Amino acid sequence: MVISIITPVYKVEAYLPRCVDSILNQSFQDFELILVDDGSPDQSGMICDRFAEEDNRIRVIHQVNGGAAAARNTGLDAASGEWITFIDSDDWVHPDYLRLLYETACLNDADVSVCKYQTVSEQSDEFAIGEAQLSFATKESYWIGDRMGATVPWGKLYRRELFHGVRYPVGRTAEDEYVTYKILFACRRLAVLDNKLYFYFVNKDSVSRSDYLKRFPDALEAFRQHEEYFAHSPWQKAYRLESEYYASAWSEAIWLLKTRKDEESRRMMKKLRRELKEYMRTHKRYIPLEKRKDIYVSAYPEHEWLIRGFGFLKGKLKHE
Repeated sequence: MVISIITPVYKVEAYLPRCVDSILNQSFQDFELILVDDGSPDQSGMICDRFAEEDNRIRVIHQVNGGAAAARNTGLDAASGEWITFIDSDDWVHPDYLRLLYETACLNDADVSVCKYQTVSEQSDEFAIGEAQLSFATKESYWIGDRMGATVPWGKLYRRELFHGVRYPVGRTAEDEYVTYKILFACRRLAVLDNKLYFYFVNKDSVSRSDYLKRFPDALEAFRQHEEYFAHSPWQKAYRLESEYYASAWSEAIWLLKTRKDEESRRMMKKLRRELKEYMRTHKRYIPLEKRKDIYVSAYPEHEWLIRGFGFLKGKLKHE
């Protein structure tokens, strides 16, 4: 078995057949598909079983709901392939997704190969990809150039041994933020395809931006770990980017809390402003000026007209 495909499944009965069909129609056929039914309350589990009855490359694992991290970990524990890839159950992939990622990894002696993705809706069509186009990116340039694409677990083919001793944190939201950077920066060589082989479906029923405040503590802790990881590494450009993400996480939470009028939200907003001010005293030099100004507005709302209108802090922020 060359490739193990891990697909967590939860409340996706309307989209799961499209996802699985795109996998079964791959031009590269030496794979196993592990469908992890994470306690889905709809018909998703039954759909998984039906597919497994029709194709012996499909393995179905039913488990009590534990979240995406638990489902991915279950898939990793069960995988027998030399390579691992993740495909979310409401997304789909190009027919050459596996072939091009595998060939690219082998031809370039890479531990990880990645492709570009296309954000799509139900009305979107697939796009022709043409010939494989390799981009010779370093790990750091890839991370900085496409932070979102670099962080997500899908759209990548990994040597299985990279996950030895590495699992997703169960119970955390933004679980991919805790893992993917470790895998990417631990690999010997990274190969990046410019071709868009993964179709990321914008699901209106998925976690919305309004849920950011629930995810904020986990996201903030992940960014703290990123910053700690990169601080004394050779990848100082990545360190600067993570400092920006760390501060921006506070800033976005403050702006969302500002829309709420209850006392608890006010107390939390004051607390976050204190923490953000303290962080900016030591890390502001790592954050680009324009982004810094936006962050300072969230920390010092009473000076917004000065910061935005007159650039009151521009010289101060440059030279301190």
